[in-house]
This record gives sequence, C-alpha cells and structure tokens, in this order.
Amino acid sequence: MSKKDKNSKDKKNKPGQGQGQRSIFFRDMTAERHFQSQMTKALKLGREKRFSDALEVLEPLREKYSDRADFFELLGVVEYSLEDFDEAREAFAKALEFEPLAKRTGHSRANGPLIQFNLASSYVMSGFPLMAYEAMLAIDCDKLDEIQGNRLDPKTCREFSQVCDQNVTTMAEKEGVPREQFLQYGLALEKGHLSLPRNQPVLARVFFQEAAQVRPDSPEPYMGLSAAYTLEGQSEQARQQLEYILEKINPSDLNALNALVRALVTHGLADEARRYAAQLDALPLPEDLEDRVSLAGTWAYLEDDRHIFDLVEPLLNNSELRTRLVDLDDADRFGEALLLGVVAAAHLEKAGQAKRWLEEEAEDYLVVKGDPSYALLQRTWEALEHHEVGPRPGERFFYYHPQPLLTTAMLGRENLFELLKEGLDEQTAENEFGGLLDKYRALFKEVLLCDAWLEEDVQKLSLTLDVIAELETREKGQAEPDGDSETLRRFAFTRAGSPILHLTALAALIRRGALTEDAPQTIWLGETQATGTLNELTGQAIQWSQEQTQEDTPEV
Repeated sequence: MSKKDKNSKDKKNKPGQGQGQRSIFFRDMTAERHFQSQMTKALKLGREKRFSDALEVLEPLREKYSDRADFFELLGVVEYSLEDFDEAREAFAKALEFEPLAKRTGHSRANGPLIQFNLASSYVMSGFPLMAYEAMLAIDCDKLDEIQGNRLDPKTCREFSQVCDQNVTTMAEKEGVPREQFLQYGLALEKGHLSLPRNQPVLARVFFQEAAQVRPDSPEPYMGLSAAYTLEGQSEQARQQLEYILEKINPSDLNALNALVRALVTHGLADEARRYAAQLDALPLPEDLEDRVSLAGTWAYLEDDRHIFDLVEPLLNNSELRTRLVDLDDADRFGEALLLGVVAAAHLEKAGQAKRWLEEEAEDYLVVKGDPSYALLQRTWEALEHHEVGPRPGERFFYYHPQPLLTTAMLGRENLFELLKEGLDEQTAENEFGGLLDKYRALFKEVLLCDAWLEEDVQKLSLTLDVIAELETREKGQAEPDGDSETLRRFAFTRAGSPILHLTALAALIRRGALTEDAPQTIWLGETQATGTLNELTGQAIQWSQEQTQEDTPEV
C-alpha cells in the first residue's frame, strides 16, 4: 500500500469514528436534550401549579421514553396533583419497576424513598390500602437521614406508616378475621384487581385463586376470577364463577346477579337472563344509593321499565336523596340514574315527568360532556321535545350505550385485521369474522342503531346505515340482495329519529335501489309530515331546521 493510500481521506474509519456513527451520536444527544428540555418545562409548569399544562408537555414523551424512571416519577407527581390517582399509581409503580429502591444510586437513591412514599399514598387514594401498607414496609423511616440528599421527611414517613398499619387492623376487625389472615387475603385480592386493568388476566387469576383459598366463603375472589376469565374471552368459565357465588355463597348477591345478567345479555341469552328476574324481585330495597342504581341497571338489561322507574323515581324526586346521589364517589352514578329514570318514564308514557327531571338537571348542570350518559341524555331530551319515538324495535329508547357490551363480547377474540396480519388468506379471515358477526349480530346491530341515532355527521351516518342494511341482508341470507332494509325504512318513514336521520336513510334506500329517486315520499319533520322527492324534502328540512334554531334548544 502506498503512502498516499495510507493518508487518503477515503480510508476506512475505526469503529465509532465514521460519519454515520457521529450522526447517530448527534441524533441521540439531540433527543436527550429535547427530553431534558421538556422535562424541565413540565417541572416549571408544575411548580407554577399549572398541572394540566405540564401533563400536555409530558404526554408526547410517554411512548418514546417508556423505559425512563425519571419520566414516570415526574408524570406520577403531575397526575397525583390532578387527582388522577389511578394514573399516578401506575406511573410511580413503573418508575420503581425500572429503578427499584435497592438498585438506585446517587440522586436517584436520594429520590427513591419519596417515590416509594408517593406510590403508597396513591395506593390509598385509589382504593388499595393494603398495597399501601406493603409499599411502606419497603421504607425504613428511621434510617432516612443516612441517605444523602433524602427528600422524604422521616416524621411524615413514620406517621403515614402508622396510619397504613392501623388501616390493616381496622379492616380485619370489621371483617371479623384475624389480622394476618385478612392481610394475606386482602393483599391477594388487591393485587388481582390491580392486574386486571394492566391486562394481565392470568396473573390476576393466580391472585384471586390465592384469595379464594384463604377465604373460600367470600364472593369477592370469585367475582375477580369472573372478571379475569371475561378479559381472556372465556365467557363460560366467567359465568361459572358467578353461578358459584349465587348457588354456594349468597343467592342474593347483587353484584353477582348484575354481572351474570349482563353477561347473559351480552352473549345473546336474554331469555336465560330473565330466569333471574325472580331472584332480583325478591331482593330487599338496597339502602345504599349506589346499589339501588346498580339494581335498576340490572333491570335495564331485562327491559323492565316498571322496576327501573320504581327504584329511581324516589331518588330523582327527593332533593336530599338526589344530592346524596350527586355526591357519591362514583361521579357518573347520577347521570346513570337520570338516564334510567328518563327512559323508563318515557316508556311508561310519563314523558312530562322525564322532561321535568331533565329540566331540573339543566338548571344545576350536573351531567357534563365527559359523563358516559351525557350523549344519550341529550339526544333523548331532543327526541321527547320533538315527539319522536325511540329508535329501537318497539319504539324504545336506549337505557345505556351497548358498545361496552360488544367490547366485552370481543375480549380475547381476534378481529379481521389481526387475522389478516397473521398471514391468513382473506377468505379465511372473512369467514372467521363472519362467524363473530353471526354470533353477535343482534348486539352489533344495537351498537349501530345507537351510533346512527346519535350521529350528526351525514357522511358517517350514511356509512353506518349501509352497514346496518348489509347486516340485515346477511340475516335474511339473500343470495342477491334487494337493497331494502327494515331498519332504514323505519328510520326514513317513522318518527324514530331526527330529520337528518330520516333524509339520510331515505337517500340510502334510493342509493341501494329500494326506492326511486323521483318518487315522492313522506317523512316526519318534528311534529309535522312533509311530502316530496329527496331534493324537495331536503329543502323543506333546511327550512324546518332554520325555524328550530330560533327556539331554545334543550341541553343537559
């Protein structure tokens, strides 16, 4: 090799010295600087008590820096300050998972006891007092001063440890169980319940089975096992746990009855669910308001309007009980109770009572947009004001959005896209998906009906109606679809739905060839009927809508 070759600028660089290596190093440093910059910004916002703004800064970092303990430490503090104790708990747990107390060094070691303390505190605030007790056992409060830079006050540490210890004793005495036995049982139960939202059903079952071995006469472990099996998509095993509670432990267990009726309805076994109506009817009136609403919700799965009304009407008509219902820890319970009462009243031809409850709520503004019942309450009120009938068969309204039931039914199952991703041919995937459609057709249809009734975007509504029509074509088993649809005709020509829904359903029937475009049709616009072609009816609907905007629109 010549001297020129040795000194050539084209010679191969040593590992780590090439342009590519330098650029990668530069990019990593840039990413780290960005991370530290955003962390500093979030920390500053937190010190200014602007916790929502701090969370907005941190959220975009979550995916890329999902293994950084310092990120989850700060995220936990922000979430705790926003009183989202579930999220705070998970953030602190992750921080300690990535950097356990025993392995921390330097600044991280100094910060460790405070993070462990914050985890214990978030356990208490999110309803896991025994996990808080266990978490505090990891901190030696008397040796905190030996940790250089320690940020946890030893006195605060000792006082909180004593509170956690006393909680265990108090809970054990209340249950009438020896402290150590209760602690073993309770810890297993809490760990099982923590594993469920983390999508760890197998681990959850291990904990619930341990709890059941300690206290086989307690229903809670079997409720947990049912939830874990449900998460795995094992509906039969989930059902068996609930039946065991009712047959072997307590035939009047409201939680088990509610879960079992819901499960049966979810899987298309409504007739079988009605077999439990006698047990429900025999239950004494729950003193606990939350249990009373829960019982009304169980009757809603069985479509029993009278039982629902009789349970909820006293709550909504009594100002003291109404206030107590609003002040429950579960902030969504009032919205649920109101929706149950309004729909039951409407079905029992008590629309005036339903509207009075809605008007009272509007004055107090107790149900906000984040409430699961808000959209259905708002839409039901509009329907009652315009003398519409319910969108479901039998002119019934929705007691609840059926989407959560469908989500439950699909747990543990592969959808079409997952099957395709695994390399199965399209026909096989469609057959698999078609099987799910056939099994849960009624539930799919309920979800689509609800979505169509709530939807205001014409394009989305049109797509939803097409899916409903295709579902009905599949149900009829037609080799050559005729384009017609019973549901679309009901939406087009009855008082079930808004003028937007009537017109969109009419357009879908024309597009599918069930009707001709130039033939005059009659639809409802509020309390009056209008006749004309699709274009003519569209114009009349616009005029009707403009007239309505001049009036007050009810809002929950």
